[in-house]
Amino acid sequence: MTVVKKLSHAGSWREEYRQKLCSAEDVAALIKNNAIIAMAGGTSIPKGFAAALSKRAHRFAARKQGWI
Repeated sequence: MTVVKKLSHAGSWREEYRQKLCSAEDVAALIKNNAIIAMAGGTSIPKGFAAALSKRAHRFAARKQGWI
């Protein structure tokens, strides 16, 4: 579980936002084997995340089959 540190002063939302930014690849790496992911279709699909996740999909299928 990731714990996000809260900043104590009110005017720091930009800094807090910058601290939370990460790449789609970093987020895809957090997905565990056997996880269930649901994404809405159409224009609301996060394309960068979907692409990063699809690059890792072979690892999940291989583990499920016991190949890795």
